[in-house]
Amino acid sequence: MDFADYLPVIIYYGANIILPVLCFIGFFSMRPYAWYSTIVFLLFNPVYNIFIMFLYYPYIIKTTVFELLITLQFAVLTIIYYTKRKPLFFNNLTENDNLYTQNYTSMPKKAEQALYSH
Repeated sequence: MDFADYLPVIIYYGANIILPVLCFIGFFSMRPYAWYSTIVFLLFNPVYNIFIMFLYYPYIIKTTVFELLITLQFAVLTIIYYTKRKPLFFNNLTENDNLYTQNYTSMPKKAEQALYSH
C-alpha cells in the first residue's frame, strides 16, 4: 500500500480533529461557525463510510454497512436537533423566534405591577 491508499483515512481523521476544534472555538465568539462545523462534521462521517464501503467492498462490507447505518441515524437525529436550535447560533434573533431569547431573570410586567401595586 502506498500513500494514496491512506489519503482518505488521513483526510477523515484530519477533519475529525479540525471540525470539532472549530466548533469549540466557535462557541466563544463565532457561533455560526460552530453550527456549520457541527453540520459538516455530521455529514462527513456517513460520506466517509460510503467511500470506505466502496473502496474495500469485499473485505469489510458487514462492518462498514453497520457503521454507515449507525452514523446515518446519529447524523439525521443530531441535524434535526441542531436545525431546530439554529437561531441560538446566529445573532439575528428576534423576540418571537425562540423561547430561549426570553429573559427569565426579569419579572413579567403584569406580575411586577401586581406585586408593587399595594
